[in-house]
Amino acid sequence: MNEEPEKDAAKQPKQKTTEKGIESMFRLTASNQMRLSSIGDKKANILISINSILISVSAAVATRQAMDYQQFLPALLVLFLSSLVSLIFAILSCRPELKPINVTDEELKQRKVNLLSFGNFNRIPYPKYHQAMREMMDDYDYLYGNLIKDQYALGKALYRKFRLLRIAYNIFMYGFIFAAVVFVLNYLMIQ
Repeated sequence: MNEEPEKDAAKQPKQKTTEKGIESMFRLTASNQMRLSSIGDKKANILISINSILISVSAAVATRQAMDYQQFLPALLVLFLSSLVSLIFAILSCRPELKPINVTDEELKQRKVNLLSFGNFNRIPYPKYHQAMREMMDDYDYLYGNLIKDQYALGKALYRKFRLLRIAYNIFMYGFIFAAVVFVLNYLMIQ
């Protein structure tokens, strides 16, 4: 009978260590995801700036000197169009995706709502939200379940951002290469 209290006492420090480990895991994962999101935004901003300049320059050259350099218009058109499409995808990668959800009282009671996501709680009246948050803070399973849902949602948003950013960079790269090839071919045809 003396062995059971000793076993319970031995489990307590391990439980606290496990909880600290779990909290560290969530904190580290959230930090990494936010850092990656910031990196993605910076890359998108670079691409937006470069493509905006290329669009402006190619449009200006094409309109001002169209008669003098008609042989280079196809290359300018390729550069203009690929920069435009790349710009659109870069903007889409940074554009916030808002999907507000109407949360019912039943969903709150059944704990089916991720209370940590602003897209979920922005339509819940504050008193109900406050009560649901207090309940979540008193129940580790409910709390960790919401943290898991939130991490998952952040990961999905991050994947979407980098997928669109990759498309934007690929269009930029291949469009630039294709424009250069068209330019060289047109130049060789003139010679």
